[in-house]
Amino acid sequence: MANVPQINVGAAANDGTGDPLRTISQKVNAATTELGTRSALRNLQSDLAARRAGALAGRLNPRANGLYPGTITLSATSALPSGYVIGNALPPASGTIANYRPYLTWTPGWAANPGNGMVSVRDTTSSQPNTNYASTTNATNNVPRFAFNTDDPKPIIEIQAGTAPVRVIVDDMYLDTNGFVPGSGNIYLQIDLTKGATLTPAIQARRFVVETTQAVGRVVRSSAIYTVFADAAPGPRLIVQGDSWSTTGGGQTLGLNTWPRAMADWLGCPLMGANALGGTGIATPLASGVPNTTTTYPSRIPDLSQMGGVDAIIIGNVTNDWSALVGGTVTRANYQTYVQSYLSGLRSPFPDTPIVFVSGGTTDETTTATTNSEDDIATLIAGMNSAGDNRIRHVRVTKPANGGKSWLYGTGNSTSPTGNGNRDLYIGTVQAAHPNDAGHAYYGQRAAAEVFSALMSMS
Repeated sequence: MANVPQINVGAAANDGTGDPLRTISQKVNAATTELGTRSALRNLQSDLAARRAGALAGRLNPRANGLYPGTITLSATSALPSGYVIGNALPPASGTIANYRPYLTWTPGWAANPGNGMVSVRDTTSSQPNTNYASTTNATNNVPRFAFNTDDPKPIIEIQAGTAPVRVIVDDMYLDTNGFVPGSGNIYLQIDLTKGATLTPAIQARRFVVETTQAVGRVVRSSAIYTVFADAAPGPRLIVQGDSWSTTGGGQTLGLNTWPRAMADWLGCPLMGANALGGTGIATPLASGVPNTTTTYPSRIPDLSQMGGVDAIIIGNVTNDWSALVGGTVTRANYQTYVQSYLSGLRSPFPDTPIVFVSGGTTDETTTATTNSEDDIATLIAGMNSAGDNRIRHVRVTKPANGGKSWLYGTGNSTSPTGNGNRDLYIGTVQAAHPNDAGHAYYGQRAAAEVFSALMSMS
């Protein structure tokens, strides 16, 4: 009973309202609300504990498993191959959103769009309060995943045209890690699990997940005897708000390999969305020392509400802010004010939502501006904890509190290694200030462990 909020009934008659019974009722309601939020948090923590254990064992986590066994044929054509008929497509080419339930979209911020044969597309600008999220370059940072189950060993999936690669996951294993580029014109992506291999068992419903930044269309069955049905709800929704590190263009050679997606996989939480925009931060970009009013993290808070019910918010990186601190564009004192305002702004629409601030970047413990900002963020969040907000945590990436090295350290990168740190391995050749594919995988795996610990410590 130690965690049950206490109600001081005796003080009600002296609170100045003149209505003790009303005051008691208000306190009872407040206590009931608090009990409800604590119960919701405990349910989330219980779910996360099971999912984290499952992710470490490879469930809902293709990064922990090898490729799907056997020889797989993955090819594309602009027309259905012989033997396939459009009558075997699910869902139909047009109709109500209810017809599109064979799919479950595993990415917040995408919505069904019946009528054009595509199951899910990015939300349009008109449905977003901030056009930065709705823009093509920002919305695709989600790395959308679409899931369905079928007992068809040779399904075909419609894919929207584009130059971004498409990857397919079957029962938590990638068919191919490099992906397939659709090119011009909508295509039919053919999957043949029987090619050169004997399926065991021959008939079995398998989960298929399509990972892409494009829209996905219907499943065309090789025969009407096979079924297609929706997957179960995949769990809590994690939203990452970040900069270019969190985007599909954050230095990796394959845009699908973002650290937020890697983190979500290691947490066993497929419902991961990213509200990320390159060159931004809490304070940056700046205009004459004043944060931009349309692109900063604070200005994009309304976008988070448009991505569906949010169960946890992860704030990822403030690298651009550190650059402003180093260059003197923003003072340390002003930055503390900006961070405090941002965190308060988050609490307004999300009063009880768990928040974890992962504030790492490319620099290490030798950069004074970086460590100062880490100190300031840690102090501000500790103050919020002391004031009673126990659902926010800070994950320190630079100069960890245990005295060890920063997550990323040294002075080199994979193009110009120096031998004095792991940046030689994880900071890439595409953009020297961003992780490469291995760096995103490494950063995401470390973030998953720390974010899990942070969420489990809340009350």
